[in-house]
Amino acid sequence: MQIGKLEKKPFLTALSRYVRSMRLLALACTPPCLWNKTMSHRDHEPVSASPPEEEFLNRDAAAKFLHLAPSTLATWASRGKADAPPMRRHGRRVVYAKSELLRWSAANRIG
Repeated sequence: MQIGKLEKKPFLTALSRYVRSMRLLALACTPPCLWNKTMSHRDHEPVSASPPEEEFLNRDAAAKFLHLAPSTLATWASRGKADAPPMRRHGRRVVYAKSELLRWSAANRIG
């Protein structure tokens, strides 16, 4: 009986160290608002899954919005022009955020 207890002790010590490390890992991955055990997950603000709605324009609509030819935007994008309006890819589609187009236009104002 004594031998059985001695054999189990190193295993239990290793197991307890493993459990303790997993608890620390779980604590590190938990948002600080949930560290306090008196708070439930319902006590903090819900996190929205998506950012606020933003209007995206395809290349033709963006060109019309900026009073440019669509080929101009395409050329700027293919050449990687540094001061071209910022674009994004949604799959294979190239889109421009309307707010970024307004910001780009304001930054390129002359006078």
